[in-house]
Amino acid sequence: MRIYFIKGLFLYFLIFFINFCLYSQTCPTYSQRNNGNGGGNSDCGSEVGLPSGYSKTGSFQFTGVAVNMSVLKVEQWNGSAWVTYQNNSSTPATYGTFWYGGYNGANGKVCFYANGGGNGVPPAANWKFYFTPSGGTQYSCTYNIDASGVLPVTWETVSAQKQNSQVLINWSTASEQNTKDFEVQYSTNTTNWDAIGTIKAAGNSSATRNYSFTHQTPLKNNTYNYYRILQRDLDGKFSFSKIVSIVFDEPGPDFLVYPNPADKVATIYLSEASEVSLINSAGSVVWRSKLPAGRNQLTLEKFSSGVYIMRAGKSNQRLVIQ
Repeated sequence: MRIYFIKGLFLYFLIFFINFCLYSQTCPTYSQRNNGNGGGNSDCGSEVGLPSGYSKTGSFQFTGVAVNMSVLKVEQWNGSAWVTYQNNSSTPATYGTFWYGGYNGANGKVCFYANGGGNGVPPAANWKFYFTPSGGTQYSCTYNIDASGVLPVTWETVSAQKQNSQVLINWSTASEQNTKDFEVQYSTNTTNWDAIGTIKAAGNSSATRNYSFTHQTPLKNNTYNYYRILQRDLDGKFSFSKIVSIVFDEPGPDFLVYPNPADKVATIYLSEASEVSLINSAGSVVWRSKLPAGRNQLTLEKFSSGVYIMRAGKSNQRLVIQ
């Protein structure tokens, strides 16, 4: 009897752990804006910290995550940088004309409250919400929301799969409005991201559109390769897809440079610390530095366009700077 109890208890915690991991880093998918105070405040998430004089004027509707989460911090893109709009954890708390409550996992809502009430709704902008599941780690999700509440891009699927020694990234959209292009971004730590390719978008579409991109130089040696898609509009707005990953167990190169060709920044991967040189087509060394093992970045703006050789120890790689 005791054995069955222990097994049952183990399964309970296993299911809890799987569900927690599944939701703790998953961005809810934005679907629409609900203007007005329909349903009162009972369908909203946590209102802890709601400032005096603010009342509900609507909500953002999401899908995909069914757990309650706090929203302690909100940022707004001002055209050149992320600016803190709301920070409930600061002393004193900071907030703007609108205040955002917590995330209600039962109905996928984040309610917003206007100073003085009325029918005010948040302005069209790129908004970044910092979600924190109960007992979990805070993570951020970015949403592009226009004045009418229409989503410029409705993401359908995003996936990554091995294709021999390369990675094939596939994504699809259910609808697009005023879209310009998709920039494929790559990371090995989900903090620092590099642009590795750009695909032209449909512009306007109400049908499913499928896109793909092949990453030719993913890292090996049990390194996680992370990918996300940056969608950009013709008017400068943008949104991000979810993050997908691939890990290669097999041994990889000791020295790798990407993207290639490169225009602004080149990433240099080294399996061990080494002196790295950049040599132009005339055979002159135009840059040299001792770099540590791991991922390093070199700014290319000071170098002329052309074909170069990058050397690390006895290994050479051809690099095209655009």
